[in-house]
Amino acid sequence: MYSILTAFVISVAIAISYVFVIFWGQNIKQDRNDPQVIRGRIFRVTTLCVVLTAMLPILIQCFLNPYPTLLKSYQQLKIFQLPNSKDLQSILLMCILYTGPIWNYFHSINYDLAGWVQECKEELTSIQGIRDLVFAPISEEVVYRSLILLVYQPLLQSGDLSTRSFITYTPLLFGIAHFNHGYVLYKVRKIDLAMVLFNGMVQFTYTSIFGMLANYLLLRNDSIYGSILVHSMCNLMGFPELVPEMSELIYYPLLIVGPIAFYYYL
Repeated sequence: MYSILTAFVISVAIAISYVFVIFWGQNIKQDRNDPQVIRGRIFRVTTLCVVLTAMLPILIQCFLNPYPTLLKSYQQLKIFQLPNSKDLQSILLMCILYTGPIWNYFHSINYDLAGWVQECKEELTSIQGIRDLVFAPISEEVVYRSLILLVYQPLLQSGDLSTRSFITYTPLLFGIAHFNHGYVLYKVRKIDLAMVLFNGMVQFTYTSIFGMLANYLLLRNDSIYGSILVHSMCNLMGFPELVPEMSELIYYPLLIVGPIAFYYYL
């Protein structure tokens, strides 16, 4: 019988597999920004994504049979389709959310659009930028959104799991997965344990909340691409600075107005 417990066990295994392949066969003391380390991780994670995307629908359908057909199980991944207008609207929503930081950035560079374009080119042609803005958003959304939805969709359709519960609780797996950064800080960089735990909880909260947004967009848009675009933008913008080096007083009202308008249009 396909139950919530079954889905939970499978989803935990999926979440763990992503973290496992990142560190598998690698010296933990190596710098994560070392190009060789990045290339190795990209290769291993890409292999994992291809294998899971190809095989998980088959395995679930063969042993648990939660979908009417195998084709239907692949369709639930939401990746074998073209982006739609709602995916593009998701980016506009994020621009509204980040109104303050976006305004502050362009103000700090004196609205030099040519300089901004050049900075974007440099970011997207560096291996670190490719990892943060392209590869990580795609691979993490495929694993933590598409594959997790594949696992839980039968329960959503049967009413055994509410949409609210799916949106709220499954992103915790995504948040917990980021605790590996804290382990590296503590074991390798010898950061104080209390500081590591504090940073870990902040990151867990931030990534879990983002995961809830990504889940909501996945279900609303009926597509994974909006979640990927939003993920990339969040990686680019980061957490808004409360005391930026350069700002005008208008920055702080925008920090408040942006999230309010974002919630309104969401």
